[in-house]
Amino acid sequence: MNDPAWQTVSPQRSVLLVAHNLTTLNRLLDVIPVFDSDPRVALTFTATPSEPFRHGLEESINDTGIPHLPWTTATRRTFDLAITASHHDGINELTTPLAVLSHGIGYTKYSPEGARSQEPGARSQEPGARSQEPGARSQEPGARNVFGLSPEWVLRDGRPFANALVFAHPRDVARLARSAPAAVESAYVAGDPCFDRILVSLPFRQRYRLALGIGDRTLIVVSSTWSADSTLGSRFALLRELLAELPLDLYAVAAILHPNITHLHGPGQVAQWYADCVRSGLIMLDEIDGWRAGLIAADVLIGDNGSVTGYGAAIGQPTLVAQFPDVPTETAIWELGRHAPRLPPHGPYRPHIDAMAGSAFIGSPDIAELTTGYPGRSLERLRGLFYDLLELSLPHSEIVVPVVEAPRTTAAPESSAHLVTVTRTGTAAVHLDRRPAEVSRAPLGTRADTHLSCHTDYPVRTLRSLANILVSPRIDAGRDAAAWLHATLAAHPRCELAALTDGTEAMALDRAGRLYTATSPHCPGEAAVSALYALKDDDLPGHIVAEFGTRRHGLRVHVTR
Repeated sequence: MNDPAWQTVSPQRSVLLVAHNLTTLNRLLDVIPVFDSDPRVALTFTATPSEPFRHGLEESINDTGIPHLPWTTATRRTFDLAITASHHDGINELTTPLAVLSHGIGYTKYSPEGARSQEPGARSQEPGARSQEPGARSQEPGARNVFGLSPEWVLRDGRPFANALVFAHPRDVARLARSAPAAVESAYVAGDPCFDRILVSLPFRQRYRLALGIGDRTLIVVSSTWSADSTLGSRFALLRELLAELPLDLYAVAAILHPNITHLHGPGQVAQWYADCVRSGLIMLDEIDGWRAGLIAADVLIGDNGSVTGYGAAIGQPTLVAQFPDVPTETAIWELGRHAPRLPPHGPYRPHIDAMAGSAFIGSPDIAELTTGYPGRSLERLRGLFYDLLELSLPHSEIVVPVVEAPRTTAAPESSAHLVTVTRTGTAAVHLDRRPAEVSRAPLGTRADTHLSCHTDYPVRTLRSLANILVSPRIDAGRDAAAWLHATLAAHPRCELAALTDGTEAMALDRAGRLYTATSPHCPGEAAVSALYALKDDDLPGHIVAEFGTRRHGLRVHVTR
């Protein structure tokens, strides 16, 4: 907080936004529009210190442009209201009036078995100790505590630890009443601000698909929460298997990874683990807004018990479950587990994906109903709550629910290596089935109808050395294209066709000294060269046809012998 003598504007109230990790920051960013256009309220961020998933949090908070205080400073300052989206990690150090939101699709996970009972945000007590707060109900034998609902998360000395415990749905309050009835007096149902942003963004699906470069392909989005029971934790190879199996001209694969994955292991480490997949076309969706755009753009969703999968199913996306541990009943995620078909443990996956694509997900109404008690009205409800706690009149400005921004354009990898299976469809027409070579599980060079096309700068040396076709952008050849083509063939004994492309024209040289040029305004250069390779032993006419995916391109061809 600045010295009042320096201020140009003198707000009447101060609000502290308490982030624990990127996931909770996401939820706080969804809530900030409550205070839109109101100079009476000043916002300040802080970040708790001991969360294991804090990597990237400080930088992301700074990116908001909202003032940011160190935790030790924030706990010594007085604010009119603190808002957080987590129950633990030092929250008890705050003396400010407190509102606590869920940071996901409700409270859908059990506390870890044998978890240490503790005050909200307090240090752990004896291992396995059970908190029997005054006002808590005795548990049935074998009953499991639900994170965020059981007494150790919501009571302190028998009283609610927060001024407002904010829930998305009335059923959450009923669940709270069964486990910690003394906390119900602070319960408030406000709907789900994240889900509302998704809902208002649904009309812009084509905008997001365009930004992601999907075209007319089927987009499969794979979602993973964190932990060993998640999609990634239990089926790490799934992304690679999907890329290997699915023709890249018909399908695109994108991943939404929980921030606790990337910010515990490190974004660079995760990128390293999936480097071959990214080179093979995998789209890694941004963890702030990109994941929501990808969810809306998807044709099929594959996921687990995480909130992202639940949100996708709630908007009707055809959903397959790859992994699904036990979850609390009477929740949106529980309904997801009841309705969603399972992805088999091994491929082929394409028949299951094709069966889901374009179909309505039968569980969507049940899941959507439990996701929010006030669809489209969450910020309205939160504004009423927060301004009541601040003892301020409601602002005159209208509630705004920002549409999700389009993700940064994700172009196809500039350097690629493709296994291309060719089917003759006419005298001078071929169909090309292209798959990423690096993640392929098929041995190279085992089928007469399949060839390997590779860029000369592709980083996997084996693929370059085994390639039937080597391709480079025309700019690499400088002024003497013919010399470059001859030199490439001489340097790579296995190569049968060396080629240069510039977007509209492909120039290729074979070992018999024939020079081919193929021109098409829209056909990708690599596909044009593959069509030339498949037909090069024929007496080529002046016009050939290359088909791949759902596209059909005519190419003008000239051969110089």
